[in-house]
Amino acid sequence: MAASSMSLRSLWLGSSLKQRNISLSPFAKTKRFHCKANVTQNPRVYAHHTFYKGKSAMAFGPGKPSYKSTQDGGVYVEKEGSLFLEFVPSSGPRQYDWSRKQIMALSVVEVGSLVGYTMTEGIEFLHDPHLGTSEAGMVRKTLKIEPMPDKSGMFFTFEVVNKVEDLNMRLSVPITKGEFTVIRSSCNFIIPYLLGWHGFINPSAIQLASSNHADAELEWSK
Repeated sequence: MAASSMSLRSLWLGSSLKQRNISLSPFAKTKRFHCKANVTQNPRVYAHHTFYKGKSAMAFGPGKPSYKSTQDGGVYVEKEGSLFLEFVPSSGPRQYDWSRKQIMALSVVEVGSLVGYTMTEGIEFLHDPHLGTSEAGMVRKTLKIEPMPDKSGMFFTFEVVNKVEDLNMRLSVPITKGEFTVIRSSCNFIIPYLLGWHGFINPSAIQLASSNHADAELEWSK
């Protein structure tokens, strides 16, 4: 009787697992997040979430902080991480030209301003790599976040001006309250990681690879 019960339990368990695998199979493949289980080295993971709108799209995701070792064997945060916002123009119905995407990297403090945004008024971020020099204004990126007239959401309006390359692009992405809740919740979660504090809690998570430094340069490569 016990053997029969064990056999029935195994049969039910196998059937349940089979059904569960079938139900999850459509979600097993994703376009922007892929990691092989048999990778021997730490893979570079791209974990971005995208809001697709009629005339443009906006994606957001974290950029790692970079660490540097000291002569006494310690490690310190050389540069804090960033929250990357990618703005992409539409090239047709449900089509987007990712070759023309523009990137804006928000600092930890700017991410804090985003988290604290209450929709009572607008906020603006200005990035100029030559600010304070004679070349100020030659290349700049601006992000304005303003509430919709009916308070149902907000507009993320991005503008890039590059006089050297004769580029002037302006994209406005409407974001609903629900979508902004996703952004705010994600920012609250990721801030300690942008500060590099996960390395303090778990030193084995620290990567001293030179590829970490590339994140800081992404904003001005696009």
